Amino acid sequence: MGAFGGPDIVTDGLVFAVDAGSTRSYPGSGTTWVNLGSSGSDVALTNGPVFNSANGGYFEFDGTDDYAYSNSTSFNITGNVTINSWIRNDGTGSGVGNYISNSANSGYRMRRNGGNGSNLWIYASGNAVSGGAIYDDIWYMVTGVFSSTGLRAYINGVLVASNTTTYSSSFGGDFYIGAYVAGSEIFGGDIASAQVYSSALTVAQILQNYNAQKNRFI
Repeated sequence: MGAFGGPDIVTDGLVFAVDAGSTRSYPGSGTTWVNLGSSGSDVALTNGPVFNSANGGYFEFDGTDDYAYSNSTSFNITGNVTINSWIRNDGTGSGVGNYISNSANSGYRMRRNGGNGSNLWIYASGNAVSGGAIYDDIWYMVTGVFSSTGLRAYINGVLVASNTTTYSSSFGGDFYIGAYVAGSEIFGGDIASAQVYSSALTVAQILQNYNAQKNRFI
């Protein structure tokens, strides 16, 4: 899933992957966003996220009730997890609209922690870190790494926050893009792709993902 002749994204440990820029993942119509990862369910586009073909393809979430949903129990992960997404906030919604969330078990979440210019925030098992800044109307690749050595948050491949809090967790249950759960912490803006890995990606791997698609957005 490289972009415009660039390198491919990392596929080792890739259990879930949706990309509006791939016709295999979304052909341009319908309410199913097809998962190209090694396991897990496809995503149901709920309450009308609008497909836009610019930037190779993305979905517009209205900040009111739009989200995408998958029952992720078919790719339960115990141990290290990485979540990754290309996003653009537009200032609508709750201000803390979630980019990716897992509402069951440990409740993995990744979002902007407030209004325009607020920090990227990632959370799991009562453990959170926050750093960097996400401004409206700018595309960012946001990444959360959850591992036995702590949490790491990245913006455009650059580490913005981390800790060394040890925890043991699992990823499974209901999975949302653009919300925490249905009707809660609704995201307002654009999301082009989302990935879940059953591993803690290295800095080099996160940069590979960024370089694979940055020309599409920046």
